Amino acid sequence: MRTYLFIILFFITLFCKSQELNCRISVVNTSPNQNVDAQVFKSLENSLNEFVNNRKWTADQFKSKEKIDCNILINVTKEINNQQFEATATIQSSRPVFNTNYNSVLLNIQDKYFNFSYEEHQALLYNENSFINNLTSLLAFYSYIIIGFDYDSYGLKGGDKAFSKAQDILNNAQSSGFSGWKIDPNSPSTRNRNMLIDNILHVDFEAFRDCMYRYHRQGMDQAYSDIKKGQSEIISGLDMLKKVNGVRPNSMLLTQFFNAKSDEIISMLEKANTNEFKSTLEFLAKADARNSTKYRKLIK
Repeated sequence: MRTYLFIILFFITLFCKSQELNCRISVVNTSPNQNVDAQVFKSLENSLNEFVNNRKWTADQFKSKEKIDCNILINVTKEINNQQFEATATIQSSRPVFNTNYNSVLLNIQDKYFNFSYEEHQALLYNENSFINNLTSLLAFYSYIIIGFDYDSYGLKGGDKAFSKAQDILNNAQSSGFSGWKIDPNSPSTRNRNMLIDNILHVDFEAFRDCMYRYHRQGMDQAYSDIKKGQSEIISGLDMLKKVNGVRPNSMLLTQFFNAKSDEIISMLEKANTNEFKSTLEFLAKADARNSTKYRKLIK
């Protein structure tokens, strides 16, 4: 009897460790007129964390220490009524660098159209083959985006399956009427989920995904044992982005990359012999205009 109990407990433990994400989801209400009880958003926050972290998103097995660290901050900007809300979201993820205590940021993106409906204690329903609820579709979409970016950093185009799932969710949601799932020519911003997945899967951005692998797996992960080798691979990865920027300058995908990586790039290269990669720094100064001054300070 004890043997059977041990086996059952073993498989329960195994299952509990199999989920992919270690996601911290926070909900804040900054709407000017706050009529909804704050407890509603606390209940929502708890439900969202359970939905994302307790769900199995892939067929792969993860140990607890292998889970992908990520954060989603949902900012409620308007209470349309006590069940409908306009919101924005910030989605971030990172992965550990081999043999260090450092986590490298992979994703840092803003979603301006994170609108949803929610009634306290309602079940969060989701079906991967159809659109049921905008909130769960949003969370599923970004869960696969997070997983895809993580997999791309460990294997060449390793995120293909996850990105394909994200595209399926987008396709199912396009007729929902919620903003952000398709390109709207009347929208003040076309930088939405439709553009994001288009960038990721378009042939013009193949070099970007190659960069994600080269930069992280062959660059950052090598830097601990051989800093010069690691720096060289990081530069090689960044040089791949020249091709992308040549055909899609100021693209959504490149913008989010630089938002996530600019400080890290500067930190990794500031003590190197910058004469060897002056052209790379000059490219970065042009492609990432927001941080141009920081890159130019490294040019000797």
